[in-house]
Amino acid sequence: MSHESAEDLFHFNVGGWHFSVPRSKLSQFPDSLLWKEASALTSSESQRLFIDRDGSTFRHVHYYLYTSKLSFSSCA
Repeated sequence: MSHESAEDLFHFNVGGWHFSVPRSKLSQFPDSLLWKEASALTSSESQRLFIDRDGSTFRHVHYYLYTSKLSFSSCA
């Protein structure tokens, strides 16, 4: 995993769970609602987005953004 500077990261608070995603990873999905919402943030908003959903479920989305693989082994 590459080291991204703070300004190249989007930060998400999903149901109290905190995630950071590099802009470069998220921009690979330009038609996604996640990209559209995150890219609309201004610099004064510190690129932080609150999502009122289950963070334990979002971790699978976060994993996919980094690896392009789905892993649901912990759901069995």
